[in-house]
Amino acid sequence: MAVIEEVKEGEENLDKYFEGAEKVVKLNAGTALEQVEEFFRDSDNEEGTNDGPTEAEKIMLQEDTAKFKEGVKKEREKYQPTAAEKIFAVAKSIILRALVFYLIMWLFKRNSTPGGNPGEGVPPVDDFDDDSDPLVPSPLIVPEVDGFKEL
Repeated sequence: MAVIEEVKEGEENLDKYFEGAEKVVKLNAGTALEQVEEFFRDSDNEEGTNDGPTEAEKIMLQEDTAKFKEGVKKEREKYQPTAAEKIFAVAKSIILRALVFYLIMWLFKRNSTPGGNPGEGVPPVDDFDDDSDPLVPSPLIVPEVDGFKEL
């Protein structure tokens, strides 16, 4: 136990203030800074002090740690899903993936024509003048010679 008191001039019986004190520093005008620092510095080489835990404290710490880990394990078991919950989660995941896949495919299929569908007011383009077969030439264009058609 350290005691810090300012010593007033003329006080008597100062010993009663400092009974049982480990370190004492008298503060006056001649007190050096090193003395004050030494007063506040922890003494590492004091005998009889043990900073580490005792054997009983170590045993209690181990028991408390074991109890804590057991409690954590029980709490974790509470939040583990059941078999039905696991199956439902897998089924839900598959269904949602299938819906997303269908949506993406629908978007690609919908925009498959390069200009989109023509409006109702635009007539379709017909490249042929008549409805005849395009592979057979008309007799007006290719004349028949000796029963054969020239191609």
